[in-house]
Amino acid sequence: MKARQDASGAVQLNLSWELFVLALAVLSVLNLLLFLLIRSDQVAEVVVTIDIAVTVVFIADFLTRLVVAQNRSRYMIHGFGWLDLIACTPALRIIRFVRVATVGRRIRAAGGLDDAVEQLLANRARIILLTVVLLTVVVVEFGSMAMLAIEGNAPNGNIKTSSDALWYLVVTISTIGYGDLYPTTNLGRLVGTVVLIMGIALFSTLTGYLAHFFYGERRPLIEKQQQKRAAKAAVTEAVPQDKID
Repeated sequence: MKARQDASGAVQLNLSWELFVLALAVLSVLNLLLFLLIRSDQVAEVVVTIDIAVTVVFIADFLTRLVVAQNRSRYMIHGFGWLDLIACTPALRIIRFVRVATVGRRIRAAGGLDDAVEQLLANRARIILLTVVLLTVVVVEFGSMAMLAIEGNAPNGNIKTSSDALWYLVVTISTIGYGDLYPTTNLGRLVGTVVLIMGIALFSTLTGYLAHFFYGERRPLIEKQQQKRAAKAAVTEAVPQDKID
């Protein structure tokens, strides 16, 4: 992951990653509000579980900035590294919105929104991967909450707990479908159908990204080998046959 430390000491990673972390910060603050408003213990457990996963990303983000910083003490003091560390705490996640100003400065430094979009499109594979990850987290969280709200009180329902809902969503969105848990109401089946369709779309996109990644890594080598073979063939054709004999 490309990174640089500016004069203020702040460590700047790829713009696509900065936007991804910012989106997760918005989701985390929303989760905090949901946790305070939701009256169902099982639904609240879903929110907490997802926020723990998001917290792992924030910790990884902070450690990455700390490792790649040329001057770590400057990053921690003047580059707001201490804010990044504090923001790893779920209750203080709103501090992450400081990154909005950082991203705004980066966009202006890149030449404006149009140039920033061009930079992002130049790394479409990375954008696709991060978008798939973000959408997967959102679908798993809110899909689990929806299934609990619909199936939790169903007479013949088998999705009763947060672990049931999360397991069902992960299995469905990954298109594995073990069949151990399933919706029993029409509305629950509708939600399950939407999740399944989204899972097919997301994992198809992820498969395309992986294919691009591995082929993209090998493509320069393959092209270089082809050029060498073509050059060797051209030299062979240029040498008179009697000299070869």
